[in-house]
Formats: sequence, structure tokens, C-alpha cells
Amino acid sequence: PELARRAGIEGQVVVKALVEIDGSVIDAEILKSSGNQLLDEAAIKAAYRAKFTPARQRDKPVRVPVSVPYRFTLQ
Repeated sequence: PELARRAGIEGQVVVKALVEIDGSVIDAEILKSSGNQLLDEAAIKAAYRAKFTPARQRDKPVRVPVSVPYRFTLQ
């Protein structure tokens, strides 16, 4: 996020995302916070925009939870 970038804030957020059978994320929550609300909110937004390859069980797509780390670093 631009505000976090200007403030020099870095961190990592781990998000638990529920991936639907079409690969979209239908639910997301913070598993491990960065300690900064701006980064946490940006990670949740990024999780909802992500697209995954659907998991399969016995050749049928299934809904699965995944843990996704988001690292925010300044260059």
C-alpha cells in the first residue's frame, strides 16, 4: 500500500484462503498478522484477487483452504 510505503513499513502477513472449485478465493482471514493494519488489509485484498488451480480429489475439483504468505518489502 502506498501509505505504508511512504511510512517505510515492511512486514509479512500469512492469510488463510478458502479456494473454490473454480480456483477463486471465497473467504480469507489473517492467520499471522504483520502487526500493521495497512499491510494486513492489503494482504486480504490480494488474496481475494488471487486465482488458483483448483485442487482435485478423485478427479473432481474440491474446495480447499490454503495458507498464503504475503511479504511487503521496500526496494
